[in-house]
Amino acid sequence: MTWDEYKSGFDAYRSCLEKAGFTLFAPTRKDYLMDFGVPAAAVDSGDDARCYDYYWGQVDGKWQVDHD
Repeated sequence: MTWDEYKSGFDAYRSCLEKAGFTLFAPTRKDYLMDFGVPAAAVDSGDDARCYDYYWGQVDGKWQVDHD
């Protein structure tokens, strides 16, 4: 998996959250991962889990295993 594939999955996850009305806090690349904060309201509403699972969960998991 390439950085571009990982970043595309992250961008889709972030876009999904934005469509639901939420903005991630300070998304930046830190070493080989994306680092950011998730609004508590996005977690409470279930939108964070829904967006993560659909757009980024498998990509993020594979990326972390490949780059551990």
